[in-house]
Amino acid sequence: MARAMTANIPTANTVTDNDQTASPESTEYLAHLQRFSANSGNVVITANVVNAQGVLLVAKGERLTESHTQKIIRHKLARPIEECVGLEPMLHPKSLKQRIDELLAQRPDVAECIQVSKASIGLMPCLVFVNTFPIVIQKLTVLEASMVHVYEQALINALLCLCVGNVLEYDKATTAKLFLIALCENISYLHLHQELGKAANPPAHLLKEYFVHPIVGQTMFEAVGNIPASVLGGIGAHHERVDGTGFPRMLRGKQIPTAVHITGIVDEWTKSMLFKDSNGPNNLLDAARILQFKRAHF
Repeated sequence: MARAMTANIPTANTVTDNDQTASPESTEYLAHLQRFSANSGNVVITANVVNAQGVLLVAKGERLTESHTQKIIRHKLARPIEECVGLEPMLHPKSLKQRIDELLAQRPDVAECIQVSKASIGLMPCLVFVNTFPIVIQKLTVLEASMVHVYEQALINALLCLCVGNVLEYDKATTAKLFLIALCENISYLHLHQELGKAANPPAHLLKEYFVHPIVGQTMFEAVGNIPASVLGGIGAHHERVDGTGFPRMLRGKQIPTAVHITGIVDEWTKSMLFKDSNGPNNLLDAARILQFKRAHF
């Protein structure tokens, strides 16, 4: 069957010198996929991987290997690699809920926020909503395997945004989108230098990549995800600040949607608490006190 499907597609041996290499963002993500395939599960090719010239690189049905990865990174692809692969196993609402329960057992301060805001009843509907976007589930699965600190922060950020949405009495749809923004806002680290996901504050030589990571995330999801426009905007603007000191577009005041104010504050709130290099507080209350000194930004 696979032979019949690919019989009319030229092979990689016909590549010309004019072929373009994959973008750095695609190369980084391929490296994460390869590690997932080697260490955590299978990455199965679910659609023919073809370069921009129509040359077949990897046929549908194969498992991604290191040799496939080395071949793919030498080409600009006709379709994003995310659209051509499936992961085994994949996260799903129940497994996400199980990991969240484990985190809450380790973080009584976050658990208390859930309890006080009575947000637990809205958690599973939010996870079911997230599950309607396979690309998000794929990215979270890889993130869990490759950048556990970023993954755990994403879960905690989403939980706290759920709390805020509940306290502010947002409707279910608005709260679910707020939850999704918080989950997705730093997934772009999978497409950038791996050191960015290891520290609260980026090293000087990676500042340029750090400052564009919101745009990388927004652009990536625009290309492959069928994500709601309000969520895409939130991903792209989560580092904007009300006084205009944020990035990447230096928006200010009413140019910044309310959802972005919320996710931006929560991200800043948890970042210093969860990354060891920050020498920051160990709990949400102390982190909130420190955040008060930055209130002009929000």
